[in-house]
Amino acid sequence: MATHDSISQPARPLLDGSVIESKAKQVAYGIYYFARKEYLSNAYSAPMISASIIKVFIMEYIFANQLDLQRSINGEPLNSLLQRMIQISDNEATNAIIDQVGMDALNQYFLQAGYTDTKIQRKMLDTQAQSQGIENYTSLPDTMEFLKRIYSQQAKFPYGEMLKILLGQQIGTKLRSKLPEKIPVANKTGELSGVENDIGLVFAPNNPFAIVVLSNGVYDRSKMREAIGKLALAAM
Repeated sequence: MATHDSISQPARPLLDGSVIESKAKQVAYGIYYFARKEYLSNAYSAPMISASIIKVFIMEYIFANQLDLQRSINGEPLNSLLQRMIQISDNEATNAIIDQVGMDALNQYFLQAGYTDTKIQRKMLDTQAQSQGIENYTSLPDTMEFLKRIYSQQAKFPYGEMLKILLGQQIGTKLRSKLPEKIPVANKTGELSGVENDIGLVFAPNNPFAIVVLSNGVYDRSKMREAIGKLALAAM
């Protein structure tokens, strides 16, 4: 199933999302083409386990609240922790930031910013909380909105700074895995047992797009990663 925004140019053929949808119990995917305002999606909007995707919203909180990036946290500048949180998905760096700003402040910001499905309820690597079913959540609408904000306001602070950080991403196991290396991609992955997520901006020449894949209840991790890579390539 695909949904569309208004289309200013002829629509490309609908991408077949059935492959990724067959790899997990729950899959939400969306692709938004900025040039012609075309949106292809399976329209699954329910909250999903975010895994490390929650980190992009923590990053936005830091910039939106103009926190001092040179502030020392556990002997390390916030700016360094921020880059490690996003670019190598460092969980210890993330937890240091969470301890500094607090979950309540983060959740309050998420709601105020319009990310109504995004919620942080535990720190990274908290296996005890996980065993009790406590998870962090986001959704296709929230992640797509985040990407649109970054793209549409990339010439302004702080969106340009967040884009630079995302462009320095070092993990390319999903969306970026099959794309030509010359194509700039600003993305953030997330994974847990049974969870394979990736969201990003793909700066394809004359055809830039945002792409989101969230999947919970994954049957085979390697096959899902392969399918996500193929979907991103097909979207070019």
